Amino acid sequence: MKFLSSAIYGFLVVVALVLPCQAYGVGAYIGDFYYKLDEASKEAVLASCNTDSKDVVVPGSVEYDGETYAVKAIGNQAFMFSDVTSVHIEPGIILIGECAFEKCQNLKEIVIPGSVEEIKNSAFFECYGLKKITIEDSEFPLTLGYDDRSHWYSRYGIFYSTKVIDYIYIGRNLKFVQDELSGFDILPFCGFIEYKSAMNIVIGGGMKKVNSNLFVNCSNILSVEIGPSVDTLEFNAFSGSTNMLKIKSSSTPLTVAEKNYFSHYKLQYLELGRDIVTADGIGDAFFSEITTLESVVLEGDMTTISNRMFSGCTSISDMRIPGNVEIIEDEAFAGCSGIKNVYFEEGSRAVVVGKGGGSYYSQKGLFEDSPLERIWIYRDIVNSEDCFASPFQGTPVYTAIFGENVTEIPFGCFKKCNNIYAVGFLGNKVKKIGAQAFAECNEITDRIDEDLDIFYGEFSLPESVEEIGTEAFLNSKFKEVRVPSKVKVIEWATFLGCKDLRHVALPENLERIRGAAFSDCSLGSITIPDKVSVIEAGAFSDSKINTIILGHGLAELDNPFTRCHLNFIISKAENPPLFSDSSSEPFSTEDYKRIKVTVPDNSISKYQEARIWEKFMQYSVSSNPDIILISKIELSDSEISMSLNEVVKLSAVISPESVTDKTVTWTTSDASVATVDA
Repeated sequence: MKFLSSAIYGFLVVVALVLPCQAYGVGAYIGDFYYKLDEASKEAVLASCNTDSKDVVVPGSVEYDGETYAVKAIGNQAFMFSDVTSVHIEPGIILIGECAFEKCQNLKEIVIPGSVEEIKNSAFFECYGLKKITIEDSEFPLTLGYDDRSHWYSRYGIFYSTKVIDYIYIGRNLKFVQDELSGFDILPFCGFIEYKSAMNIVIGGGMKKVNSNLFVNCSNILSVEIGPSVDTLEFNAFSGSTNMLKIKSSSTPLTVAEKNYFSHYKLQYLELGRDIVTADGIGDAFFSEITTLESVVLEGDMTTISNRMFSGCTSISDMRIPGNVEIIEDEAFAGCSGIKNVYFEEGSRAVVVGKGGGSYYSQKGLFEDSPLERIWIYRDIVNSEDCFASPFQGTPVYTAIFGENVTEIPFGCFKKCNNIYAVGFLGNKVKKIGAQAFAECNEITDRIDEDLDIFYGEFSLPESVEEIGTEAFLNSKFKEVRVPSKVKVIEWATFLGCKDLRHVALPENLERIRGAAFSDCSLGSITIPDKVSVIEAGAFSDSKINTIILGHGLAELDNPFTRCHLNFIISKAENPPLFSDSSSEPFSTEDYKRIKVTVPDNSISKYQEARIWEKFMQYSVSSNPDIILISKIELSDSEISMSLNEVVKLSAVISPESVTDKTVTWTTSDASVATVDA
């Protein structure tokens, strides 16, 4: 029976060898190979291998009987069962037949030259030792697939059951041929199910489209590199087991079959050098929810980080936004709970943040629910016209650092960033603090970030700032602030609700204080600069102010001191500032009795006759029109431990140096614990 089976198999092999070469009339052994020759066209097919050599060369032409024949094909089963370890195919070959290298189990590497136009089914079936496949560059597609003999294995991939491949390079487009029995495409790399090595795939050269399911069931892909020539990834082109993905730089966006395209991948490392879009030109959640993704490198020609692109990637720790990125859309990094540091690197243009072009509308920030430790911003950030959320709105960031080239803090930049406590400016070019830029940052204080070589001290803005927007510091928690000298208007509710705000240094060039600007603060005292002409309604309402000094130029008061708990008003204006004709009373009856008003010595009669001013019951005059109040008192030791009966000497440092009265009164809050001898 064995002999009979072998004989039948041998017969089948001979038939197989002859059929693909039936147009060729002459057979001849030339060198190590048997060829079928066509005398008319002077073309040849390599039909079989007749050598024990391990390293073979398939020539582009052969000499026979004084004639030169161009070798155009490697015939069906030509090297089947051969012990070859390497095969060099010279340019000129256009066809590799079915099962041409089947069961060449010692074959280590194969290079398919650009001249090859077609490879038939199972050409490298069960080449168990094959480690490296190179399909060289060509502008013409390579046809892969069906052969009309329809063997039982014809529906398997060209490289089916090769188990140790560690490198594949594809430099041209691939064209799949359908199997006549099933109607499905023959997939060249399908079936690496039992794959044992970590495979690296490089797509480059002239390949423009990566076909659907090209590497389906390839479970051990280590890395994929997609070159700049590729413009399309069809459905499920690569296995989700890919660990490393490199998409190389190109000015042409990479079009993928659907949103969330890579979300099922188990990526750990990503290099992204170009934009990614779907067929309709929209980007959405391409890498979202990849919890294994640890490192992302954005580079090259990438300009847009699209909607939710990395949302839910919980293992990313640091993110650098390179200078070439111009747009970051909604929730790009939302829910990235592992991100600690974000760097917006220098660039020639501002980066625009906010809603993208898709159907997804968000009211969350870029890094919402991502507990950042620090953000470094080295270029301007602006909001898109149709954005619904602010850049870092709701982000639990601790420290924000603005580089020397930043000129604007945009609207709502750090709104509701409840954990932010340190803000530093490395340069002096910021001209505008946008509306609500730090609104509801209720942890901003005068603390420092001890891990950085930057001391923040008091919350001081750069001297370059010219404009501070509405509600810029709404409900924030710092204790003192110095307003830059170029600011002319304190906008509506700029410092509203800053309950811990004890001191504000207003600049000499300030001209107007709008409504609710310092409402509900805890200012002990404040000096209104001489150029301020108007203080609007409720500017200091509900603030705990003991003393206020009104400047020389003040002309109009629109009931700014409602429920202010004032004890002293010192006015340097010779003419009483006019209170607005409001139906509400600017002060209570008790206020009129309690508040002590000091005015220039030649103006007391004007005040006592003016509307509202006439109601105050305690007046005095001052011959010093330029009173300067104490802004801050610091002790030599803020906290001490003492033994029983021990005596410790303390001193007080008063700011500013030019304060009119430096008298300090020392008291104790509990004489049973400690007494004071001033």
